[in-house]
Amino acid sequence: LNGLLKEINTENSDDYVKINDLIKEYEKNDNSVEQLLHLYTLETKFYRTLKKDCLPLAIPLFIQLPKLKERYFRGLVYRGMHMTCEELLIYQRAMKIPGTVLQTRSFSSTSMNRSIAEEFAYLKKKNNEKRFCVLLVFDFPNICDQAINLTRVSIDKPCLSEYEDEQEVLILPWTLFEVKRIQEAADEDDLCIIYLTNIIIPNKNLMSTLKWSWVEFKKKITKEKKLQFDCAFQKYKLSMGKS
Repeated sequence: LNGLLKEINTENSDDYVKINDLIKEYEKNDNSVEQLLHLYTLETKFYRTLKKDCLPLAIPLFIQLPKLKERYFRGLVYRGMHMTCEELLIYQRAMKIPGTVLQTRSFSSTSMNRSIAEEFAYLKKKNNEKRFCVLLVFDFPNICDQAINLTRVSIDKPCLSEYEDEQEVLILPWTLFEVKRIQEAADEDDLCIIYLTNIIIPNKNLMSTLKWSWVEFKKKITKEKKLQFDCAFQKYKLSMGKS
């Protein structure tokens, strides 16, 4: 993490001063994770690198997660994106097979404002690529320590996102969801809506999820000799009771 921060600190960026201040604040305040979350929301090498490898931020974040308790989220959030037909099939199959859950494998930015998420879903596609406009609707029926509210939550807990108007909630890696319903798109220009509900496994905390994920990870490696990732999610079959 420190090496990555040093690289960002020296790169040529319009946000150099802000980046530098956030890094200094992080180092000065006992490695306060709030500064890292703010830094993640900036369009920097830090963000781009973490989209490929989430561990440099995930590890310190998990360690300091109790400090973010006031930001644990409950409710609905939305994420707009483009998907190929093959990627959509993953969600369709997950919905049809009872007990199947999907697991995020990276940080996922979402919004409490559906209209903002839909704007991202309808963004112009590159090179006329054949992709569908998709809106993911995430339901957190219970307070979840794997969904962090980056908006202002109190007078002394300001917005952590660079883009306050986006009303961002950050979903952490290894968060579990069940596909409840899919509203199919009428054509390639229509919006496909996928409804997902957060699944909390026994003990109701992040560490239990990580422990279960690692056990399932090893089972899959043993059975298939390799681990296959499916777009933004990793597919498992839930083998223990829901709570």
